[in-house]
Amino acid sequence: MGESLGLSNSFAQCIINQETRAEVEQDMQDGLHVGVQGTPTFIVNGEFLVGAQSEMAFKSMFEKMGLAID
Repeated sequence: MGESLGLSNSFAQCIINQETRAEVEQDMQDGLHVGVQGTPTFIVNGEFLVGAQSEMAFKSMFEKMGLAID
């Protein structure tokens, strides 16, 4: 389960285990509720960065929001 997507066996174990399955399903629903359509997705102060991003992309976003980056 998940191997075709390149996911490790750990993902399958989280889905099989009833305790962790509910948490995984809730995380998926929470993401869909706020508009996440894929991973990775980063949300910073309501702004979305979708896909693999460079350090510069994050720095630019933080600076645009007036957040200090050192």
